[in-house]
Amino acid sequence: MDENVLTCAKEVALIHKQKAPHAVICYHGYTGYPGELMLPAKLLYESGFDVYIPRYPGHGTSGEDFMKSNSTMWVNKALDSYRAIEKDYETISLIGHSMGGLIALKVAHEVKHIAKIVLYAPALLLNRPIPTL
Repeated sequence: MDENVLTCAKEVALIHKQKAPHAVICYHGYTGYPGELMLPAKLLYESGFDVYIPRYPGHGTSGEDFMKSNSTMWVNKALDSYRAIEKDYETISLIGHSMGGLIALKVAHEVKHIAKIVLYAPALLLNRPIPTL
């Protein structure tokens, strides 16, 4: 599985020569791929952050690979991407697009020390209204 990763789907690591004190991990959505998040990744990198975009198993290869993958594998990949860099940075923030938003919340719940989270078009269903400020 995942042997033939499309170029646009390869994992991304934008790391400054002198490693930044702060990193951002960007999580893509369902059937998405890392290339979808390159614009925010480049902007964050240019703003001084080191940026990582992991690729979930079964994404960016083939439909057959996708059908062999599952949500547990995707969440584990997201957690592994955090754990791989957690000791290298003062802070780590998360960005999640669509299903990646749900995965970002799961990672934040598991690791408990996320600096900030940005969710855009998150795949969430709320069972009550969001209170107004």
